[in-house]
Amino acid sequence: IVVTAKDKPIDQVLGLHVAKVDAYLVKADFGPKELLETVERVLGRRAVSTR
Repeated sequence: IVVTAKDKPIDQVLGLHVAKVDAYLVKADFGPKELLETVERVLGRRAVSTR
Protein backbone atom coordinates (compact mmCIF):
# COMPACT_ATOMS: atom_id res chain seq x y z
CA ILE A 1 0.00 0.00 0.00
CA VAL A 2 1.39 3.38 -0.99
CA VAL A 3 0.12 6.58 0.66
CA THR A 4 1.58 9.58 -1.13
CA ALA A 5 1.10 13.20 -2.07
CA LYS A 6 2.00 12.39 -5.68
CA ASP A 7 -1.27 12.75 -7.56
CA LYS A 8 -0.23 12.69 -11.20
CA PRO A 9 -1.62 9.82 -13.29
CA ILE A 10 1.90 8.68 -14.21
CA ASP A 11 2.78 8.32 -10.51
CA GLN A 12 -0.20 6.03 -10.00
CA VAL A 13 0.68 3.99 -13.10
CA LEU A 14 4.28 3.58 -11.94
CA GLY A 15 3.17 2.55 -8.48
CA LEU A 16 0.52 0.06 -9.55
CA HIS A 17 2.19 -1.47 -12.59
CA VAL A 18 5.93 -1.00 -12.22
CA ALA A 19 6.35 -1.25 -8.44
CA LYS A 20 3.39 -3.67 -8.28
CA VAL A 21 1.85 -2.17 -5.14
CA ASP A 22 -1.58 -3.43 -4.06
CA ALA A 23 -3.08 0.02 -3.49
CA TYR A 24 -2.10 3.60 -4.31
CA LEU A 25 -3.77 6.26 -2.17
CA VAL A 26 -3.24 9.99 -2.63
CA LYS A 27 -3.19 11.72 0.77
CA ALA A 28 -5.68 14.45 -0.15
CA ASP A 29 -8.24 12.03 -1.63
CA PHE A 30 -9.16 9.65 1.19
CA GLY A 31 -10.16 9.53 4.82
CA PRO A 32 -9.41 7.12 7.66
CA LYS A 33 -12.33 4.84 6.76
CA GLU A 34 -11.08 4.37 3.19
CA LEU A 35 -7.56 3.65 4.45
CA LEU A 36 -8.88 1.03 6.89
CA GLU A 37 -11.01 -0.62 4.19
CA THR A 38 -8.04 -0.69 1.81
CA VAL A 39 -5.79 -2.30 4.43
CA GLU A 40 -8.45 -4.90 5.26
CA ARG A 41 -8.97 -5.69 1.56
CA VAL A 42 -5.24 -6.10 0.90
CA LEU A 43 -4.71 -8.21 4.03
CA GLY A 44 -7.71 -10.38 3.15
CA ARG A 45 -6.36 -10.95 -0.34
CA ARG A 46 -2.94 -11.86 1.06
CA ALA A 47 -4.49 -14.32 3.53
CA VAL A 48 -6.37 -16.08 0.72
CA SER A 49 -3.27 -16.30 -1.48
CA THR A 50 -1.16 -17.90 1.26
CA ARG A 51 -3.55 -20.76 2.00
